[in-house]
Amino acid sequence: MEQRTILNDYPAADSGFTVAEKIQTLTRTPVPMIFTTASKQPGFRRKAHELGAAGSREKPYEAETLLATIRDVLNPQVQVLEPKS
Repeated sequence: MEQRTILNDYPAADSGFTVAEKIQTLTRTPVPMIFTTASKQPGFRRKAHELGAAGSREKPYEAETLLATIRDVLNPQVQVLEPKS
């Protein structure tokens, strides 16, 4: 089964970048990841891309925006469940 990951970059804890590096070194094939962050660091998107990010979102974002990113990353045959209103 193919793996996908959503990571939050939080500077006070183990960085999402650190976790991404560990995941990518422990897997045989790259794991598509979506990074979320509140950071305004200019190199964030570049660093995320270097680590294999399939997408990234800067907080705050709308739930629909994140769902759209997830849909873009998932295989089209996989159904994404929508939150109930």
